[in-house]
This record gives sequence, C-alpha cells and structure tokens, in this order.
Amino acid sequence: MQKPGHDRRLYYRLALLLSAILIVPLGYAVRFSSVGPAWLNDALGSIAYEVFWILLVLLLVPRASLKWTAIGVCLATCGL
Repeated sequence: MQKPGHDRRLYYRLALLLSAILIVPLGYAVRFSSVGPAWLNDALGSIAYEVFWILLVLLLVPRASLKWTAIGVCLATCGL
C-alpha cells in the first residue's frame, strides 16, 4: 500500500528532474549566444548554473528547504 502523498512526491521529483534537464541546454544557449552583450550573456548563463545546482540538490534531498538550499548553493558557488 502506498503512503499518502506518494504520487505527489513522485511528481515533484519528476518535475525537478525535467527542469534540471531543460535548464542545461538553456544555460548554454544563453551563455554562448551572440545576441546581447557578453557580460549579459555571462550573467544570465550564471543564473541558469545556479538554478541547475538548486534543482539538483532538491532532487537529491527533496525535503530540504528551498530557501536554505538556495543560500547554500549560492555560498558554495561563490566560494568556488
């Protein structure tokens, strides 16, 4: 017998996985695009990079707080 909310957690994790898969090519497309100024493309590509890592952490630890995950990922990537 399934636990209550099992389907909900499965859909949440599938949504995170799909979002992570979609953000990678989007980030590369933005970063290496020649449409705007190089600094803007770099900044937007960096946002996609941050979003990817947040999605990955939430996929691996689905009960983690979104706020603290975002703060932790930001600190970790700034430290790099």
